[in-house]
Amino acid sequence: MAIAGLVGIVGVFLPEGIVPPTLVYIGLAAAATLAVTAILGYANWRGSKLRAQRIHARLRANDPRKALPELRTLVADLERVAGQDDPITMEWRQVLARTQRDVGQLADALRTGKLNVECRTRALGHDHPRTKESRRDLQMLLREIEGG
Repeated sequence: MAIAGLVGIVGVFLPEGIVPPTLVYIGLAAAATLAVTAILGYANWRGSKLRAQRIHARLRANDPRKALPELRTLVADLERVAGQDDPITMEWRQVLARTQRDVGQLADALRTGKLNVECRTRALGHDHPRTKESRRDLQMLLREIEGG
């Protein structure tokens, strides 16, 4: 259906509705690309789910340094797929900021925390409890940076 629609639309701009074989191949390539993307998207989703489980296990085992690389990857995947203002993305970004702070990566934690406050304020509003939580974490981090 999508390929026929694409070929039909392109055919309108050609003399007498003639569609060269090249455009048919382009349509087939586009359909194949969509199919591969759908499969890779599912694989990435499964991978993200497993990654989240490993992150939880490492944080529970008090091993934040080992959790950080996968945590960064998970947040980047969520931002790319669901968007910066997605509630799940914002929750994981909050975990990332706290973990960065816990391992002493204060500059990274500051950037991550500021972004999360901006996103939560935009998505949830200034007075939402989650926005307040992010602001509180950011204020604690700023005090730690100033005092340390």
